[in-house]
Amino acid sequence: MDNGVKKLLSFMEKDTDSQKFIPLGMQSYFEEFAEECGLEDIDEIEEFFGDSWMQIYPCALEFFFSNEYIKNYDNEKTDSWNVIDSFLNKRGMMLNGKNKEYLRSLRNSHMSIYEVVDIKFDHSLTVKDLISGGNPIIIREKSLTHYVEKWETMGLRVCKEKGHNIIAGGALKLDRETALELAGNLAEIHKMGLQEIQKGNKDLFDDESPDKVEKLFKAMWAKEIGLAYMLDISKQKNKLQNLYNSDGHKISWCNIEFPLSAAREDVVAVLTKIPDFTMEENTKKRSFWNWLKIEKHKKRNSQMYLKMLC
Repeated sequence: MDNGVKKLLSFMEKDTDSQKFIPLGMQSYFEEFAEECGLEDIDEIEEFFGDSWMQIYPCALEFFFSNEYIKNYDNEKTDSWNVIDSFLNKRGMMLNGKNKEYLRSLRNSHMSIYEVVDIKFDHSLTVKDLISGGNPIIIREKSLTHYVEKWETMGLRVCKEKGHNIIAGGALKLDRETALELAGNLAEIHKMGLQEIQKGNKDLFDDESPDKVEKLFKAMWAKEIGLAYMLDISKQKNKLQNLYNSDGHKISWCNIEFPLSAAREDVVAVLTKIPDFTMEENTKKRSFWNWLKIEKHKKRNSQMYLKMLC
């Protein structure tokens, strides 16, 4: 985690305005999903998602970081408030230039849906924005290159650090069909909103500048992308909960990982010779095979699928 974000989180624990507006931000981000699934509060939502919460919560927090909230005063004056603006104003002198640059970039960022078009293992991802379009961009990233494949689609928030594109904390993998449909819908809605701005529709943005209104439009993408991700996990959980074996016992899913004493080159050589295995990708640092085998039985056909990584 960036040191500036750590200091920001520490600041939020004692800041009165932060404690007031965090619940509003969380409610805004989760309310539609909570209503859909009949969940009452953050604790229930966290329990529902289990391990996936560690992917979802950073995205909700970053949504809060980038949004503005209205402060009401006794004299009926109103003013907008943002936690990063407030933090930089009060504690900015405690930060170095790198921390300030990242926090300002996070403040002005928005989540979008990206397609992975190239991977440089342990170095970078090249991604294309499916909502805004434009040319692919290179993101300096190491850990995520271990967990994504080419052409996968994800919800990402891209920030700047020392002139390079980097990913903020949250990354939400989306089913490709869901991602393409959502990206198309958001792009169309955004286009229609911009057309209304250009027409000077005061009902849409009151006295706000067109640039600020467009920024508000983009900020809301995070909620829609988050909702799509959460609903997808919910569907997967429901499917798993309803799967049973032939004896009527509920199926429990697990991942098994084990080390091999042989050298990597020897393992690759053996697996490559197996006719039923298909090598999908081979790089200097990573290889994987798919095994799809059909076995015929008297009463039924069964299908076995195994993905081997090396």
